[in-house]
Amino acid sequence: MTCPNDDPNFTKTLKNWVDPTPQVRQNLFYMVCIPARFILYYLVYLYRDYKYMPLIVSIFSIFTMVHLYPDLETGKQWWSKKWDFWLSAFLVFMCIGVAYGIVDSRMMAGVLYLSLAGGIAQSLSIKFC
Repeated sequence: MTCPNDDPNFTKTLKNWVDPTPQVRQNLFYMVCIPARFILYYLVYLYRDYKYMPLIVSIFSIFTMVHLYPDLETGKQWWSKKWDFWLSAFLVFMCIGVAYGIVDSRMMAGVLYLSLAGGIAQSLSIKFC
């Protein structure tokens, strides 16, 4: 039986390093992914006024969108791919606004932390299987 919340691409990648049991995937999410994202987002906040930060964040956001788009309807892996896709798109527009001085640079980190909070909330409602 296949888990409806299993992203085959993510699980295949994990198999290179660990046995992707539900407990291992859950531990990786809560003990590695969340702290790593929190630290990265804090760095975006600290260096928000760095001239190239909007460009750097936009590049990562576009990469995320390109990576997620083909598989928006497959597997959840504890978060909604659509949620991350649309927040990444919003972040690109936000970064353009920051680059042109229309939007406060703190908003980049704000959108990233919204993404993190949404991912955590979704992980509490989606079964790890």
